[in-house]
Amino acid sequence: MTERKSRIALIGAGRWSRGWHIPQLVNNPKSELAALAGGRMVPELAKEHGIPGFKTVEELLADPVAKTLDGVIIATPHAVHYEDGMKCLEAGLNIFIEKPMTTDLPEAYKLTKTANAKGKIFMVNNTANWRKQAVQAQQMVERGDIGDIRHAMVMFATPLGFIFNDPTQEGWVKPTGNMLGNGFAWGQLAHTFGWLWMVSGLKPKAVFAYLGKSDKTEADVYDTASILCENGATVSVSGVGTIPGKSKLTQNRLFGLEGMLSYSGSYTIDEGDAHEEGKTSAPKTEGALKLERFDGADVVVPGFEFENIEQGGEGPESLKAFIDATLGLPHFKGTSADIGFYCVATIDAMYRSAKSGKCEPLLPAGFEESLRDSIPAQVPARRARIALVGAGRWSRGWHIPQLQNNPKSELVALACGRMVPELAKEFSIPGFMTIEELLADPVTQTLDGIIIASPHAVHFDIGMKCIEAGLNIFMEKPMTTDLPEALKLTKAANRKEKVFMVNNTANWRKQAHLAQQMVDRGDIGEIKHAMVMFATPLGFIFNDPTQEGWVKPSGNMLGNGFAWGQLAHTFGWLWMVSGLQPQEVFAYHGKGTKTDADVFDTASIKCTNGATVSVSACGIIPGKSKLCQNRLFGLEGMLSYSGSYEIDEGEAHEDGKKPGSKTEGELKLERFDGKDVVMPGFDFENIEQGGQGPESLKAFIDACLGEPHFKGTTADVGFLCVATIDAMYRSAKSGKAEPLLPEDQFEAWVAP
Repeated sequence: MTERKSRIALIGAGRWSRGWHIPQLVNNPKSELAALAGGRMVPELAKEHGIPGFKTVEELLADPVAKTLDGVIIATPHAVHYEDGMKCLEAGLNIFIEKPMTTDLPEAYKLTKTANAKGKIFMVNNTANWRKQAVQAQQMVERGDIGDIRHAMVMFATPLGFIFNDPTQEGWVKPTGNMLGNGFAWGQLAHTFGWLWMVSGLKPKAVFAYLGKSDKTEADVYDTASILCENGATVSVSGVGTIPGKSKLTQNRLFGLEGMLSYSGSYTIDEGDAHEEGKTSAPKTEGALKLERFDGADVVVPGFEFENIEQGGEGPESLKAFIDATLGLPHFKGTSADIGFYCVATIDAMYRSAKSGKCEPLLPAGFEESLRDSIPAQVPARRARIALVGAGRWSRGWHIPQLQNNPKSELVALACGRMVPELAKEFSIPGFMTIEELLADPVTQTLDGIIIASPHAVHFDIGMKCIEAGLNIFMEKPMTTDLPEALKLTKAANRKEKVFMVNNTANWRKQAHLAQQMVDRGDIGEIKHAMVMFATPLGFIFNDPTQEGWVKPSGNMLGNGFAWGQLAHTFGWLWMVSGLQPQEVFAYHGKGTKTDADVFDTASIKCTNGATVSVSACGIIPGKSKLCQNRLFGLEGMLSYSGSYEIDEGEAHEDGKKPGSKTEGELKLERFDGKDVVMPGFDFENIEQGGQGPESLKAFIDACLGEPHFKGTTADVGFLCVATIDAMYRSAKSGKAEPLLPEDQFEAWVAP
């Protein structure tokens, strides 16, 4: 299948467009440069790239090509950002605009309000805000690693005297339009404020500033500001435009009630001839992201990246995120219209304060009232239109009420199940007795996604039909209990490149996400061994012969019991967090005393990288708590996620009336260099009823809306769960180690 490309128009044909945006859009396999507009070189460039060119934005928007666009990049001079941006917003286009979004406060305000009202993608190209460390820093703040932020200190110093001391650099040193001044604040502090307001989540309220001028121009080059935020936090700002050498220096520090987060470093970058000609390469950098906590649970992430103005390749992280966003793919939001506005407003307030000699509010008195009539009404947020397949207990007790409760989702159809007519009538939505009837109905063309909560035996048939219909899919776990079916489903899902999530709820929990990040950034080094243990008080299920769905195999299953019923949770977590790939499995299965279900399981697994895994599983223990121990052993340390959670899988669970369970445990990183981290709290499964649904369902809804989300259990991870469990049953039967996929005959099983 040919991957659809995002069709992007570029407005502006200056140096930045020619040296960066055009070649990067051409190089990126996900994007297509579809049109050019605005600039004297447009005719020549349009001819070179075989695309339509337009002298003005109005001509572009009036042409039929505008209806085919996924987004537009605005790389025109700042003075026309507002006019170009408003016209593109009115045309319903997604926008990627160079920073600052504008240098006029009323224009920035109206752009932001209009972007939010239209509900379109609007990104301001502060490249630093999409860097890996910026994302990590924001996540640390959001999860409360430093607690409530009470103070911030930001310093940015650059060797740009050749710009700010040069009177001929009028765009950098002389104000235009409504600007009260120009220099380092507009030219460089937009980087710093973009990072500060995005990462910290603080909102500026009032600003006092002194701006020291260059001795050769009127540009500000020695800037200081004190900022008061809405929550009472304070910010110290230091900005210098003229320092020796070729390195830009950055110090960003956030001080909270539980610790301190610092992102400090330097990067060498040529803003002279090489920069002008678009020949810059990756800068030399040094620095680190550092979390220091009062409890000693410190974290150091080596490496420093701030601006990204490298030429060539597929573009900076910011441009890649915009392309993904226009395709409805997961992406990091970075500098939204709101963050872009805070940057403009803060800098504008600095110039106002430097002129008045007083503390200035972020917005002048009467500002919003004077502009109210020029702001369009807010467009209601679009809701993800979801169909539900299956009308059993889980659908009735969980999915239906949660979809109804979530303000970002809308339940629009039901299919499959004897209770469909009754439920469809109750919720005033169309109901269908079969999946074929649903997919043949026009309502399918309006769907953003579908939840498959039917019996496992029909997951494959329903899933394949939904994949072929081009639907995003959220499927209950396990994706199937038939290995060939699981492989076919996975291959089909990957070919279609739609969202496919398997509902291992544990994989979307905060701690699972944090654990995966620790592994991804190399905190424990290469993983050489893992140990997983899962023990549950479910004797009333596995020792009950009447629980046939839990204790008797069906279809091509070689057995049934604890492995299929519970180890899908464990393997889902293991393969997602570790990134390991199982290769060979040996297992023994101890049976229940009253059924043939396996309830006492052990397995040894060899992975493709040579790592080994020890598996311990017990379905019958005293009490009401499930016990979990997941440990990953690497060359640089050990990661453990161990704990217990009390949960009633009896009548209360059956009726969907069980509230949140009592839990205890922690996520713990232990390193050979002593840089340990302990994060209290333990969450594994999430089967709480009510509310807006578990993290997994919320992520699926976000994915359907094209919003950032955590992937959790993808089709690939879901398949590894099925294949591992299937190999355990094969090994228990053969008495030998079994490959993940049976040899010889397997390709015949899955051949088209």
